[in-house]
Amino acid sequence: MLRPASTAFPAPVLLWTDATKDSFHAGQPAVFPYLPRAAQNTGGAVLIVPVVSSPDGTPDRDGQELARWLNANGVAGFVLRYDPSLQSKDAVNVISDVNRGMQYLRAHATEFNISPGRIGLLGMARGAAMVAETAYNFSLTAKPDATDPVDRVSSRPDFMALIWGSVPPGANAAIPPATFLVGSSSTADGQSGSGTV
Repeated sequence: MLRPASTAFPAPVLLWTDATKDSFHAGQPAVFPYLPRAAQNTGGAVLIVPVVSSPDGTPDRDGQELARWLNANGVAGFVLRYDPSLQSKDAVNVISDVNRGMQYLRAHATEFNISPGRIGLLGMARGAAMVAETAYNFSLTAKPDATDPVDRVSSRPDFMALIWGSVPPGANAAIPPATFLVGSSSTADGQSGSGTV
């Protein structure tokens, strides 16, 4: 059962520095790290891509609830804050932030006390579409000689969860990682019914 989101949340960790930031990252994309207690830590981690990115810079409420639920199960949750100005623009720019988030967590795994080989992506609705698009069609391979240490690791998730959303793989899509799909049945009045996994 999800707990109510708190008004208190962790400080955001910026994904781009002045030296690495592209022109369309003016909204300061970041992750809000929700870390489990040391005694419960399994080393697993999930980057949560919410439906929307709040224009006031705070983490998405649903993302907070999911992150805390993951914490209760020994998994670190990182809520992505992508540039809110991009929500109505080309999805490729949001995908860039998703990729950067995955690479950042993997590159800084030791600091967050997570395993670089156990990092997943989770998206809800539009966020699920962004997660699927990223994993299927736009994952970045590691560049060992890159100047930016974050670019030296892959953005490919080790697993992913798509909740109420997805996109079809492209013709040249990579083989997806282990994937959890969550949808809902439709009732007679067109409303959402019970969830299925």
